[in-house]
Parts: sequence; structure tokens; C-alpha cells
Amino acid sequence: MTTYHTALFIDPSIKALGWSLFKLGFEDPPDGQKASRITSAKFGSCGAILLGKSFEDTSDSDPRLYPVWMAKLDEMAGQIAWMASNNGVSLAGIEQPEIWGGTRSGRSEAAVNSGAILKLNAAAFSIRQALMGLSVSVTMIPVRRWKGNSPKLVTQRRIERAWGVSGVNHNAADAVGIGDWYIRKYFGFNVVRPSRM
Repeated sequence: MTTYHTALFIDPSIKALGWSLFKLGFEDPPDGQKASRITSAKFGSCGAILLGKSFEDTSDSDPRLYPVWMAKLDEMAGQIAWMASNNGVSLAGIEQPEIWGGTRSGRSEAAVNSGAILKLNAAAFSIRQALMGLSVSVTMIPVRRWKGNSPKLVTQRRIERAWGVSGVNHNAADAVGIGDWYIRKYFGFNVVRPSRM
């Protein structure tokens, strides 16, 4: 018997969070086996939640006690929880930001020094908590596992080939890419051609 689950994938940000929805079909395991396997995967939709400077202008709290970026996290977590609840999401994958090492770490070092990595991790785990509060099964996916050092353009081309998704915000494209990795690598499902919900 096949059981269907709606899966939500997230590329966290405090400016433009990317999201994507997929419908996954799982074949129930035969007696004695522990894991289900994916039998179908269909892309639904994707987009970005934009929280720009206008949000900073409307913050009523003292920024010394409750920084603007924390207010953005609350707003994003609330919007993601609403989306998950209204779409019947039962599975989620969230990119877990990381510090990069080696010779190409200039951007990563700048992100650490500016506090951006702290804020991104706070965003990822704030969203994780909101989803877990809705009994959604959440997988944290380290960026090095699904993307590595691939530029955004490479990710956009990959998801266009695999799912027929083009012309979307780069954060939304990354969210589709996270979903693609989750479906192909985490569950071992081979996507033959683009399919939509």
C-alpha cells in the first residue's frame, strides 16, 4: 500500500527564506522490514518569504533587548508553521548552515565575523522547533552534503533539468535543490522526468 506525505524543504535566511513543497509516495514495508521506500515524487511549488527593511522599521521592541533579526525569526517561523499546517506537511528538510574551511573560506570567515552564521543557525533551528511543534518529522541537512561548493547558477540548472523549475528566486531554487537531494540521496529515489503535483 502507498502512503502519501507532503514534504517541505527550506533554505533558511533572515532576508529571503526559500521553500519548496513536494508530494512523496511511500510503499509500506513488507513484514519484518523497518523502512519504507519512496515510490513516487512530485514537485508542487516553491517560493521565498521576503523580510526586508520594512520589517526593521515596524519593530516596537527595544533593539538592545530584542534585536530585529530575532523578530524576523519569529515572523518566519510563524509563516512556515502556517504553511506546513495548511498544506498537511508531515516531513521537512532544512539546510543547516555551516562554516567552510580551507582556502576558499573567505566568505565563510566574513559570515562568522559578522554574526551571519549565528543568525542563520538560529533561523534554521527556530523553524525546526516550529515544525516539530506540529509533529512534523524534520531532517537537518548540512549544506556540504547536498550542495558542497556549487554556485547558485549550477543549482538552478540542476533543478531545472530534474524538476522543470526555472525563473525562481535563488533561495527558492536552493529549497528545490535540498528537496531533490533529500529525495534522491536520503531515500535513494531516481527521478526519471519532472512531475508536478
